[in-house]
Amino acid sequence: MQALRRLQPVLVLALLAGGAPDVTAQDKLPAKMSGKWSGTAPGKGTPFGGNWSVAIDKQDLDGSIEGKATWEGRICAMDDEPITGKFDGNQLTIVAQFRDKIPNAQCGKVSLVLKKKGASDFEGTIPGSRFNYQLTLGPS
Repeated sequence: MQALRRLQPVLVLALLAGGAPDVTAQDKLPAKMSGKWSGTAPGKGTPFGGNWSVAIDKQDLDGSIEGKATWEGRICAMDDEPITGKFDGNQLTIVAQFRDKIPNAQCGKVSLVLKKKGASDFEGTIPGSRFNYQLTLGPS
């Protein structure tokens, strides 16, 4: 009986370890994703847009992510820029640094917020941006 009591914590840990991959597997992001982005210039309403992609290099059990992003833009862009973020199973937040393609563009660091749509597709925006960005992202 005492031997069973000593084994009990080991059995609980083994059961938890066996079940954990199933819980986190459903929240696993694809390693490579790509999509489109569009926006409108304030005041003019002139539309613009392009392609972007994300490579997830690391996803921790708590949902935090690390990787790289590429964003094709004429004024602000990313070319395999490091990203961090978090995925809670429904919302994907990516923090990324844009690079100026023209002097004094003041592109800076942004948070991109996307909600899961369907099995592994996302739609979102860059909150607070004056360009009314609309983003899509899915497995590539």
